[in-house]
Amino acid sequence: MNIKVLFYFIFVTIKKERSKYLSLFLISTILIFILSSFMFVVDASKKDINILIQNQPSLIVKQIKSGKVIDIDEDIQDQFLSIHGVLNSNCRVYGRYYYEPAEEYFNIIGVDFFSKQNQKYLKKLINTIDLDKFLAKPYMIVGSGVKKFLDYYQYKGYYSFRPSNRSIIKLYIYSTFQKDLNIVSSDTIIMDISYARQILDIKNNKCSDISLDIENLTEQTTILDKIKAKYWDMLLISKQDISKYYTNFFSYKSSLFFLLYFLSFITFILILYQRYSLINSMEKKQIAIFRILGWSILDILKLKIIENIIVFFSAFILGVNLAYFYIFVLNAPILQNIFFGFLNLSTDIHFVPTVDMLSIFSIFLFFIIPLISIVLYPIWKIAITSPTEALKY
Repeated sequence: MNIKVLFYFIFVTIKKERSKYLSLFLISTILIFILSSFMFVVDASKKDINILIQNQPSLIVKQIKSGKVIDIDEDIQDQFLSIHGVLNSNCRVYGRYYYEPAEEYFNIIGVDFFSKQNQKYLKKLINTIDLDKFLAKPYMIVGSGVKKFLDYYQYKGYYSFRPSNRSIIKLYIYSTFQKDLNIVSSDTIIMDISYARQILDIKNNKCSDISLDIENLTEQTTILDKIKAKYWDMLLISKQDISKYYTNFFSYKSSLFFLLYFLSFITFILILYQRYSLINSMEKKQIAIFRILGWSILDILKLKIIENIIVFFSAFILGVNLAYFYIFVLNAPILQNIFFGFLNLSTDIHFVPTVDMLSIFSIFLFFIIPLISIVLYPIWKIAITSPTEALKY
């Protein structure tokens, strides 16, 4: 068949039945927008989380007493270094600070900026600050959520902490975290370790936990067994455990979302199938006339395939672009609360543009192919019917 004739009939049909195709276009756009938004959020979040996991030590050691995590003796890190395979050990100070008027928490991390081990993990952060200036005055680096919170409560450029000894420690805001780290740092404050000890009431010879770097990861299981055998009251958390936690978290959120989306999509498929199964007499006669004029069944199927591809592909392009704008320009209002409502402070997240072409291709296959199949089956049933039978309706 002449390609010009085919496309002429396609555009004439779309124009004639524009109300039907417009409804398909709008519903398809909405469904693709929702699915694409979800995929963009997951991909951007996983990228941010991977940065967090890569910068984690091989093993974290916490002390347990009566089922509760307590501060651990700083001196014990030297004993860990005596274990073959442990490359470095580092005392870490961190905790949660409660702001009672708003019933919110800050995550405080104390950093010894002169520790080579800390400099390794915080290299990206340390390279952005002037250490001499930072340490010359009581400064802190805050997450975007903390900055928004302090501005709301009129703490312009500073915050006065009140430790349990009823003193006041006033720290000034040096800067906020870079946007590509804000998912994991939105409610976090980094400060010199001495201020963190005072605010969190952690003694100078104590740590929140001790991090270990293992030289050969194949020896990790052996080292874990050695520590458990000697220190039965220790809780050991590996980098793999942290990765599993975030994987399970996103899997849980993804499962809930896909269940709801799948139900909506199936409903749309059933409605679409019912609509095309009840083809009216005019459409049946149109197909019969095409057959009488010499069109083959394949020609008719080509006509209907291209018609629907134009509609669904246009919806796909628009839906994906709207999702990109919604996630990476508007920062996903409402949707980000569904994913990150667990943060202490109200979320103030800026998603870094991350587009996985495999995800886009998966959306295309998952959405377009089932729709085309559902549309074509009733058309095919009419097309194989005798033209004289179809003209009787």
